[in-house]
Amino acid sequence: MSKQRTHEWTGLDDRLKHYHLSQYQNPKRSTVAFEAFVCPQLQGTGKVLDLGGGSGSATAFLAERHPEVEFVCGEYVDELITLGREIARTENRDNLSFRQLDWFDLPPLTEFDGVMSLQTLSWLPECAGPLTQIFEKVAPRWIALTSLFYEGDISARTEVCENRRDGGAGRRAFYNTYALPEISRLCQQHGYRLSRVEDFEIDIDLEKPADPDFMATYTEQLARDGSRIQISGPVLMNWKTLLIEKQPA
Repeated sequence: MSKQRTHEWTGLDDRLKHYHLSQYQNPKRSTVAFEAFVCPQLQGTGKVLDLGGGSGSATAFLAERHPEVEFVCGEYVDELITLGREIARTENRDNLSFRQLDWFDLPPLTEFDGVMSLQTLSWLPECAGPLTQIFEKVAPRWIALTSLFYEGDISARTEVCENRRDGGAGRRAFYNTYALPEISRLCQQHGYRLSRVEDFEIDIDLEKPADPDFMATYTEQLARDGSRIQISGPVLMNWKTLLIEKQPA
């Protein structure tokens, strides 16, 4: 198992702050698609935990559209929680709250009916530990998440380093792609099943960044059928959305 490196998740510079704030005004297309994907599960659900929710922009998007559901944004980084709480207060999101949580060491959270996570799992050092934490500490009826997945039984552990031009230590992050059969086996070991998988196909063009030295997602169209693939730096972004459900006892 890979060692957790939490120091890479802390710190909120101007670039990251702008990244989070902009999503409140202009939700990602992936957030819109996720809401459509998870909408059936939210019917009859009382309380949902969004793990690795950052400043809560995606959580707030769902909270606005499902006022009957109580959403909790669980995040590790202090600065993101503070930012999210400030925005939630100004926008009067009564069904959205924030809680500081370490996904690798969750307390018992059995009050939640569902767990969701958008674009976070692939940025952790590995997937088995975090998913096991959900299965054992939360035990929800369902889990919905988006990340980088591959349909075959091949996983790729990718560590990206944005090298600094002055020769100093660059920013490091994981961009891991997980094998769906691996995820399915892990679910079965804990009484869950991988019940639905949907490719995220973006419906807009994203311009290639002028500066190739920073990770930023852009799209390229395939000549075969005109569909778009997403690329960030040197990494192909194999976005998929998964629904995991608890099996009957």
